[in-house]
Amino acid sequence: MSTFPKATKQRSRKEPRFLHLARTFYGDAFGARRVRDLSAAMAEWSELTDDEQSFTLAHLHYLGLLAQAQTQKLLLQVRDLLDDVAEGLEEHDDDEDGFEGLPPEPEDFDDDPLDALPPEPEVSPEHDDEPGDDAGGEE
Repeated sequence: MSTFPKATKQRSRKEPRFLHLARTFYGDAFGARRVRDLSAAMAEWSELTDDEQSFTLAHLHYLGLLAQAQTQKLLLQVRDLLDDVAEGLEEHDDDEDGFEGLPPEPEDFDDDPLDALPPEPEVSPEHDDEPGDDAGGEE
């Protein structure tokens, strides 16, 4: 069994758990800053068994999901704080006659910014090639 990955770091109080885990287990391999270090990490990766590589990839995906969940939680907290600020501004606007603060919201303003995102593109399993990619090779 390989020695990849090596746990090496202490967690700081401000560092999220998912980031600490990723840096602890994979920082030496994926955080390489020099070509020599990256080559060494690639050599270690190639020495892993298929099961070890599969587990490592699954673990990295899991850490990515944890990161997405934490990001979503923080974005919801930011939205709630912005709503509180907006309410405070509205109260201040109502209390002060003649207050010329923020311009009025456009009529087509959407309260939920997530609804304004474009839909994700659909992926067709029949066409894996990129547009313009000639899978037949050169003639």
